[in-house]
Amino acid sequence: MTSSTASSKLAPLPPFRPSLVKQKLPFEQFDSIQRLLCAQIQLLLQNSPSPSTVLAFLQAYLSDVAQDSLKSLSTIPVVDPASPNTTLLRQQVLALLGHLAENYPKSITQAILIDTIIVYGPKNATLVKRFLSDLLGRREPQFKTAIATSLSRMLSELNGSTRNTIEGVRRVAHILATMVRTEVLAILDELIDGKPTITDMTTIYDHTLPPLLLNAELDDVPLSSGARSWLQTKVDLLDSFHTLVDHLLASERHLESGITLLFDLTSSVDGTENSPFIHSPLIADYQHQFDLAQRLKSLNATHDDPRLEVLIVIIANLAPADPNELGPLSLLLGTQEISNIASYGATGSRKGKGRAAPVDEGVEETITQILSILPDQDPDFLRKCLAHSTYTGSGRMEKLMAALLEGNVPAELVMDEVGGSSANEPLLLPLSTGDGKEKEKEYKYTKGRQNIFDDQPFDVSALRVGKKR
Repeated sequence: MTSSTASSKLAPLPPFRPSLVKQKLPFEQFDSIQRLLCAQIQLLLQNSPSPSTVLAFLQAYLSDVAQDSLKSLSTIPVVDPASPNTTLLRQQVLALLGHLAENYPKSITQAILIDTIIVYGPKNATLVKRFLSDLLGRREPQFKTAIATSLSRMLSELNGSTRNTIEGVRRVAHILATMVRTEVLAILDELIDGKPTITDMTTIYDHTLPPLLLNAELDDVPLSSGARSWLQTKVDLLDSFHTLVDHLLASERHLESGITLLFDLTSSVDGTENSPFIHSPLIADYQHQFDLAQRLKSLNATHDDPRLEVLIVIIANLAPADPNELGPLSLLLGTQEISNIASYGATGSRKGKGRAAPVDEGVEETITQILSILPDQDPDFLRKCLAHSTYTGSGRMEKLMAALLEGNVPAELVMDEVGGSSANEPLLLPLSTGDGKEKEKEYKYTKGRQNIFDDQPFDVSALRVGKKR
């Protein structure tokens, strides 16, 4: 019996909406349903399922989880450890999507793709980037255009509406930022190629957001949910702007339109505003945070364009560049009160030899603060980052937060929640700091030890892994 014949005889997966089922059933029954679904998906994956057996399930599951994720953006984050079956189900849904992308790429609709980005993008950026790149490589060119057009349309509709809420703007900015952070070149090209994406983002940042702060105070402790959403929206827009402008200036094909766009953005700036990150324009905040003028100087060194020289002067006068300033993030950190977020994984019984390592209260406090601002981060991953030499000492929380938002976490720390490290990204050993102090400390008492095998060559081909059969 062939795999296609076997899969055709398996019952299709039923539509499953976790949030609705969880509301109606006790947790034990809900978890039992998830366990049964995991077993059924595993069986289907072994028999190469056709789209007809899984699409109804995927559409319902992804839509529900995506909506639940977007709703949580406007609430105070609370860490709710997922059950093993919930985590396994997420992994297997991603495996189903990978199977369809490889074998039935046209079965993945635009709605399924965007929901997938929302659900998996924040924690599984590497896997989502690979999935999206593979899918677009197997689809017709019009598909990537439709995706970019959909994102651009969401921004345009916000600009054309007079009844915007901070919740609605927050969701659109989050969806855009999650897609842009995958850094799939085909999508970035589409977003900047003849579409008003950057202009619409700037309009939202400069004109739509300021009135939505209403009466919320940015120095309130704790920060209100409205003020938090407002600031996080600015962070997402600034992050998306950074990626798109950087891509625009790095592309010879788009450089001309990029220069024109920057002139347009600077022409509408009101230079009288001196309150960074609250009322000032996006282009000014971007100069303050990323020193766009210096970026243009480097570009002008290879292109020698008189317009770039004029643009450099204009942008440099918008705001003083301060690479040590965290921008909107500084407002979040500066007013953050430690909340009662439970950092799962820090305590509890563990199986295995030896005693559990003592909990570093300073690290757990830092993790709690980071999770209150970036709730999608994995606490175990944050612990690993805080143990790295890059994020030790004073200011480590600010350094790590900036690295997470800008995607600059050291490569050896980057691990996906699903599947561990990427196949294309081998796990690296921590690099030496160069001063030799750590090495001297590490081998202080053992560096002189030797044994009789030290000088003998080692034949790697003779190494056997596993039991001898």
